[in-house]
Amino acid sequence: MTRFRLLLLLWCALLPCVRAEDPPSATPIPAASVTPAPAALGDMFTQLEDALAQNQQTLQGLNSDADVDRIVAALPDLKQQVSEKSQQVAAFLLSNPSLQDLRNQGREWQEIRGDLPRWAELLADRVGTMDHALETQNQTRATWNENLARLRASLAPPETLARVTELLTGLDRLDEATRKRRSELLELQSQVATLRTRVSDTTKRLEQAQGQTVNRIFHQDAPPLWDSQAYSLSWSQLMDNEVRSLSTQSQNLQTYFDNQAGRAIVHLLVFLGLWGVVAWMRSRVRPWVQKDPALERRLQVFEFPATLALLFSLLLTPQLQPEAPPLLHSILNTTTLLPMCWLLGRYVERHARALLPVLMILFLSDQLRALTSATPFLARLLFLSEMTLGVVTLALYLGFPHRVRTTLTRLGLFGRLLMALTLALLTAALSNAAGFVGFGALLGDAALHSTYLTIILFALLRAMDGLAYFALATPPLNMLGVVRHHRARLLKTVRQVMAAVLSFGWLMFTLELLTLRRPALQLWNSLMGASLQVGALNISVGDVLAFTLTLYLAVLLSRLARFVLDEDIYPRVRLAPGMPYALSMTLHYAILLGGFMLALAAGGVSANRFTVLSGAFGVGLGFGMQNIVNNFVSGLILLFERPVKVGDEIKIGEFSGSLSRIGLRASILHTNEGADVIIPNGDLISTKVTNWTMNVQARQVEIKLQVSSEASTEEVVALLEKVAGSVPGTLEQPPPEVLVTDLKADWFTLEVGVSTSESNYKKVRSALLLQVQRALAKEGVKLAATPTFLKAEEEPKPAAAE
Repeated sequence: MTRFRLLLLLWCALLPCVRAEDPPSATPIPAASVTPAPAALGDMFTQLEDALAQNQQTLQGLNSDADVDRIVAALPDLKQQVSEKSQQVAAFLLSNPSLQDLRNQGREWQEIRGDLPRWAELLADRVGTMDHALETQNQTRATWNENLARLRASLAPPETLARVTELLTGLDRLDEATRKRRSELLELQSQVATLRTRVSDTTKRLEQAQGQTVNRIFHQDAPPLWDSQAYSLSWSQLMDNEVRSLSTQSQNLQTYFDNQAGRAIVHLLVFLGLWGVVAWMRSRVRPWVQKDPALERRLQVFEFPATLALLFSLLLTPQLQPEAPPLLHSILNTTTLLPMCWLLGRYVERHARALLPVLMILFLSDQLRALTSATPFLARLLFLSEMTLGVVTLALYLGFPHRVRTTLTRLGLFGRLLMALTLALLTAALSNAAGFVGFGALLGDAALHSTYLTIILFALLRAMDGLAYFALATPPLNMLGVVRHHRARLLKTVRQVMAAVLSFGWLMFTLELLTLRRPALQLWNSLMGASLQVGALNISVGDVLAFTLTLYLAVLLSRLARFVLDEDIYPRVRLAPGMPYALSMTLHYAILLGGFMLALAAGGVSANRFTVLSGAFGVGLGFGMQNIVNNFVSGLILLFERPVKVGDEIKIGEFSGSLSRIGLRASILHTNEGADVIIPNGDLISTKVTNWTMNVQARQVEIKLQVSSEASTEEVVALLEKVAGSVPGTLEQPPPEVLVTDLKADWFTLEVGVSTSESNYKKVRSALLLQVQRALAKEGVKLAATPTFLKAEEEPKPAAAE
């Protein structure tokens, strides 16, 4: 026992040195996430010091949580905002608001809801962390109580026992602090939940009010204008109400700028930054326009950097200033219209430019009407005036009633849209005057706002078209071969995609204006959910559409990948002949296979069904698809082993020509006669194939002739060598050869061979024959009396490698 005590004291003396050499790593909150098991006495001291350091670190960082601190800082202002706006909503609902006003309130409350779900999730996670920390601390305390008992039983030094007691005391303090922190988080969680409930209740009330307004949209909700009951308030009372409303909105705007001055500064900086970027772009595109005047119309948008910057910065208003009051929205919306009309005036046809001032006046009156929502009768009169102005202006533009047919014929689709807009505004004006204020406001607002959105999207499409051209004409995109060789095609594709996206957004916005978006989505969901059940098989329209769309996207992705490889990757790397085609086809098959698997999953095919399908497919392979599998595997062998490659001149059986494609099941051979022969891949593997261009990219063409022995053999050989070298389509290396192959008393046989890389070698052989005949006739060299005149071999031989 004495020896053990001495060893224990020695270990305690060396312990600080051990800790200095190997300090414990910091442990993130919560501490003691791993409960120490009862350790041997030799390891207990290290665990003790680590636990003390970890306990102290956890106790210090328990209350430091930046995310929770942000919630604590933002919650009081949000509670006050919700309380004030809840009272305003109560009074707002009693004022018989229009559908548009209800929508605006709904969007405002959606913005107020904002971060509340994320806060609730974060606080729930923090409370769960505290619960886990308390459980771990209880286990840690029990473990060290057991360790303390063991140390006392082993007569450990008092210093060691004091350290363990210090640890246990620290654990008690940590437990108390953790429980306090947990209580604070629970209280904060309760406040956030209460706030969420209030916001949710208010949002539901607004949604119910919208539903009720929609249900009575075809009911008369106000006296007709020719009824004296419609004029229950005097003009002085109307003006007093409106002055008070504008005063309140002005105060709200002032309060907003006092509290959100930083957002206004950020918005201004965004505008200045965009202005600088567009001005820099203008300096880059001006030389392009000078070089190619055809680009002037497309790049004209860069000539107005301030206008373009103002357009984009104002379109970012919902993101930069989500809590802006209605008065600020009206001001910014009016400001947005100016750059859009400025841009459109330079792109639309002349007959459409005359409408831009009219639409601008209607838009301004629409914004003025939005500010008079506190006085329903005044807003009604402004709405009627706005509709009347639109109807009169459009009727005069269309030449109603005498020239309307001629105008519609001249304007085409544009004229028909204007006619539909005129009828919609006329119907809205008559409905308003007859007391169907809700229906008139719904129809008139939908027609005008849809028209305004069309203007915005058209201007945005023009601006984005110019930006797309600039992006493709500057580094790094202009360094890509895809862009250099197919810029026009890419621009057309980008324009089509942008137009499709903007058109879909316009459709959703218009349906929302007409309160038809939710019914349309419900109809779409019911259509996609329609299914056909046959036994255990259940297939829905949505599954079929998802399967088809996923497979189509896989095909598009495969085309894009191979397109990029051909244009940008293969020209930059050196690969063996045929390897690019092999890589492209392998990638094509891999993408299609992956797309097929994803399409099955998107179509609702479960794993067990796919297993059954695979089993059935395997049985089908065993019985009737051996030939297909053989050709498929042979195709893979052709791609990777490459005995023949695309572009090779080959002969298989009675067919010879150029191999133009190696497909999944068969390959295509383009013969010299111009026909395409479909050859199963298995035949290219299992039968004899003559490849003229496997190792060299040239073939040898030979002809034989018999010359009378009256001529000098050396002179004839020199003459034919000279003639053969001048035939079009022949190669200098290897050089032409003229060989004497037979000698007789009256004649000798010559063999003339040339090399050519032309795919149509018959044309080269014909030219060689004609040149030889001409040269011999010119030099008076006679052919043998009974020669095999100019006899050529049926097939050429591969040219010898140099």
